Amino acid sequence: MRTNIYQLKKHIPLLSLSVLLSVFSHNTSAATPAVPTCITTPGGLKPSDFGAPLNFECATQPENQMVIFYKAYVCTATTFSAPSTVTAFDLSSCQKIFDAGAGGSEINVSLGTSVGLTGTVTLPPPGTYNSLVLEMDPRFTYALQGDFVRPDGVTPLAMTSNEAVPTTGTKCWTNGANTFTNTASNRTASCGNAVPATFPKPSSSIINGFGSPGGFSATAPDMTQPDGSVFSAALVNSTNMKLITLPAQDAQNPANTHLIGYGANRLVTTAVTKSFTVRITNRLGVGAQIKPGCNNTGGGVCSINGITPGPFNMSLGAI
Repeated sequence: MRTNIYQLKKHIPLLSLSVLLSVFSHNTSAATPAVPTCITTPGGLKPSDFGAPLNFECATQPENQMVIFYKAYVCTATTFSAPSTVTAFDLSSCQKIFDAGAGGSEINVSLGTSVGLTGTVTLPPPGTYNSLVLEMDPRFTYALQGDFVRPDGVTPLAMTSNEAVPTTGTKCWTNGANTFTNTASNRTASCGNAVPATFPKPSSSIINGFGSPGGFSATAPDMTQPDGSVFSAALVNSTNMKLITLPAQDAQNPANTHLIGYGANRLVTTAVTKSFTVRITNRLGVGAQIKPGCNNTGGGVCSINGITPGPFNMSLGAI
């Protein structure tokens, strides 16, 4: 059982990308503070804010987190304008350094061993690159199990799930359900006093909008990440790099939708550069959405409105 937050690092010999892309399904909007980290205690995971006025998340290390990568670019531009439904994302200053083809390349960003991205790696011309653009699949798959505790860090915290038939207990886990970020009912978590033998099962979440229950958008500009950096994201049509028309709640994205993330990343390549290296961490790779009801005195039974995908960090280096 994983109840602690681990700083897992792994090296991919062919490609490395420096980005911290936050894709939490709620409370992800322009210039929002980073989602709080679940506090590790001897008894389990303690939400860092009890009694929040809205649904909130606390983030921790997943058992696994699968992500599909399609393309990666390094760019000389220092800033980008967000794409629109009529204006494509501007890649004119960019050099493509990775292409996995139509099927993409899926990796487990939680593995503690060396893993590889399958695709074509291309060294850019020698120079200084200031930004990075990642093109990914909007579906993220992840798994988690863990104990939750009250503010004293010791007393088990009973959590009630958001399932059609709610389950309650001091342990919660991903149950294999598939959902969307813009959803009326995120039922990816089950709870009980013991984790069944066949669980946790990986759940998946399709990013079909950024924001909160108050309003969703196809873009997420200037997101503040847990490390203090700022990054942006958008849902685009991969054939023309224009913004998609946002689907309705609990609806699939239009065909050919990809997720792009872009932000500052300084990379210097020279005539002797041979390849890239990657360092990945996802110590905040999943977020537990906890409804109001827990309070600072530890009263009440809390409700967990699903477990959703969180950020991972990929650091780019030239060798």
